Amino acid sequence: MSQSVQMSQSNYGDIADWNWTLSTDEFFQKYLCHNFSVLKNCGTGEGCWNKDDGFLLSGGKYVDAPSFAAGGIASKISLSDGTYIGLIKQDNNHIHIHVDINGDKRPNTYGIDIFIMTLTLKEYSDYAHNIPVAGLYMFGHGLTRNVVKSTCCDKNKSGFTCGELILMDSWDIRNDYPWK
Repeated sequence: MSQSVQMSQSNYGDIADWNWTLSTDEFFQKYLCHNFSVLKNCGTGEGCWNKDDGFLLSGGKYVDAPSFAAGGIASKISLSDGTYIGLIKQDNNHIHIHVDINGDKRPNTYGIDIFIMTLTLKEYSDYAHNIPVAGLYMFGHGLTRNVVKSTCCDKNKSGFTCGELILMDSWDIRNDYPWK
């Protein structure tokens, strides 16, 4: 994903110069899709995401966002290696990119085989981000390790910030990781 953003910056200039008013699908198609080995481009239609949409580490189904599986405002692609990528434009300042690293194969669970990244136009802060400048970050970037674990990367939570925890731990899945 990082390489895709870098390639688009080479083609379209700095992230701040991209057209952030485009729809989710238009943004994904223009700036990111063409940088991957795409097997299938589902756009906002059905397909290119697991049939369950995704489960939370706590065991519940992810129901807080538009369905990736059924289509909607999420734009999706399936890569030649089986990875699914779905993009949801939150607003004209940031986008969430959901990556299911093994496609339809189980467990289809955030923090285990589904991870979220955030692409921002500028600095961005809320309960799950403390991003200093435009760029691509793991969901939960800029928070302390304790906050990353307590807000989402816990076996009783969503798992949304677990990618940031793995990054914080130098790509090592330590013994306190929620599913170890």
